[in-house]
Amino acid sequence: MLEFKLMTKLQYCVIFIILFLTVIAISLSSFYFYKFNRPLSGSKQSSTKQMQSLKTLTSNQSCIESKPLNLDLMNARNSTLTQLNKYNQLCGSQITDRIMIFNGIPSKLSEVKDSIISLHNQIDELVKYNLTPIIVLEPVFDTKNISFSELASNSYNLIWSEYFSELYRLNPALQAEWIFMPEINTPIWDQSNFKTSDFGLIVNQFGASLKKFFPNNNLDLLFNSTSYNWNDKQWQKPLIQNFNQYLLKIDKKLINRLWIQGFPFASRKSDSVNKNEELNIQLKSYLNTALLMESTNYLNIKKVGINTGTFSEKYRSIKDQIKLTNLNRQSLHDQTIQEIQNLKNVGYDTAVNLFLENKLKTLEETNWSYLDSVESRELFRQLVFKLDQNRILLSIFDNL
Repeated sequence: MLEFKLMTKLQYCVIFIILFLTVIAISLSSFYFYKFNRPLSGSKQSSTKQMQSLKTLTSNQSCIESKPLNLDLMNARNSTLTQLNKYNQLCGSQITDRIMIFNGIPSKLSEVKDSIISLHNQIDELVKYNLTPIIVLEPVFDTKNISFSELASNSYNLIWSEYFSELYRLNPALQAEWIFMPEINTPIWDQSNFKTSDFGLIVNQFGASLKKFFPNNNLDLLFNSTSYNWNDKQWQKPLIQNFNQYLLKIDKKLINRLWIQGFPFASRKSDSVNKNEELNIQLKSYLNTALLMESTNYLNIKKVGINTGTFSEKYRSIKDQIKLTNLNRQSLHDQTIQEIQNLKNVGYDTAVNLFLENKLKTLEETNWSYLDSVESRELFRQLVFKLDQNRILLSIFDNL
């Protein structure tokens, strides 16, 4: 019995010693871990500041330090290049070498030369200054819409052959990106007696002729983020759907990049239920990249583009005028960059085109420019800087 009690006391002592040594070991390991693994000189805070500094451009810093100013552009006569020069000067660097332009197409053989002269006059100076034109071809000639049923006919094979033959004669070394028949999923164009599935036939005819004369040029397509039936002329019934119905007969090998277009919108104050309501537009209200991904999966391509912009004001009438604050514009910039970054994270080659024209004096009554105030100019500088930091391919459109 005595022997049992002695053994029990001995066991208690051993247990106590083990526990004591364990506590000492834990304390020592915590001390050394803190000493040798703690951030040096507040490195955690320094890292945070560094990340923030990458997102902010200082006032004396150029937007893209790797691209010096193209001073020759100061002599350009083309209105698009005049605007590009203004933005370059603002940024202290060449902001892009990709310029979007718009042109119509011929409706018959006799119109081919006039159509090509119009296009040549736009791209000639761009090529001179080593700029790549992104040529958006719309189904109009001299303000008259060309019907899609006519475009789908075999007669256009001859028109396109003559069209590119004439363009090759004037610009044999042309390097361009073509966006053909944009926004077919809206009521803009004449689609009477036309099946959407036949859109591919139009694209294939055009693409075959393009590649015959300019095999290194790229062919893209552009859709509006929100679709409408072609006869919904008041744009009253938006449809949320992908663009695959237009792609059914397309030769997929022809398509280089698929673009989606979305712009912020605000109704006139006089049309608003709450006229004093503060405007707070969100990107998701006008740009749905999930639809873009669905259609790129169908085409089996990984190049995408976003055509967008933000306005400073809409509507000239004081009672209707809507203004978007610089804070809201900046928020839309950040949301756009994040959306593009999300696309990049899943393997997409991404591009963005910024629409920068001041159209207050047109029927659109919208100012997309950033040149009208010190604050908006700085906002643009920050945007270009962030796009470059995130390695997003930039192009612009601004035609005064």
